[in-house]
This record gives sequence, structure tokens and C-alpha cells, in this order.
Amino acid sequence: MAKVDNGGTVTLKELIVSSLAQTDARCKILVEKGLITQQESMEKLSAERATYQAMFKSVARYLKYKIKVCQLVLKDSRTPRLAKVLLGLAVAYIPFPFGVIISPALIIIALKLIPKGVIEYCSTRANRFS
Repeated sequence: MAKVDNGGTVTLKELIVSSLAQTDARCKILVEKGLITQQESMEKLSAERATYQAMFKSVARYLKYKIKVCQLVLKDSRTPRLAKVLLGLAVAYIPFPFGVIISPALIIIALKLIPKGVIEYCSTRANRFS
């Protein structure tokens, strides 16, 4: 039996490979036990893949829109300097492991400092680009 090391950090790649291996093993067991056919398994896999691809495209469009809003907010002269600094720091922290915690907090604080009219104006402009 393999030894499990709970003290190390798991990378995203390791997590994905592990998940795929588990899913593959479960599908093979269901086919071997005769609970589903290989064809049913492949059809379900294709349907799920299409669902996930649609979901990822939707999330990508949303993120592209939000990034455009942030760019416009940063360029707007009505945006307070502190908010611009906090948004800049949030972007800078994203690549770091602790950035997953710090970046959203900085963004939330920055957005509270920005007048609602500026965010609405930039959101409307970003919609035109999308």
C-alpha cells in the first residue's frame, strides 16, 4: 500500500491527475461489473465534458468582463488613489499561494472605497467591449 504524506503541499496538477485517476478507476469498475456499458460510459463522459466546457467558457467571459471593469476603474480619475493602490496590490498577490486569501480581501476593501457611480459607469463601458 502507498504511503500518504499529509505534511506536503499538493499542486493543482497532482490534484487533477488524482481526480482523473479515481474517476477512470470507478468507470472501469462499473463497466467490469456490468452495471454500465463502455458506450454508456463514453456517452456520459462526452456529455459531462460539454457541460464543463460551457461552464468554463462562461466563467472565462465573466472574468474577462470583470478584468475590463477593473482596468477602466483604475484609469478613471474619480477613483481614489488608495483604491487604485489596493487593486494593484491585489493583482500583484494573485500568483502567490497566500494571494488566494489576500487578493479578494484587498479587492473588497478597494471596491468599498470607489464611488458606486464610477463602478456603474465602468461596468457599462465594459459591456460595450464584451
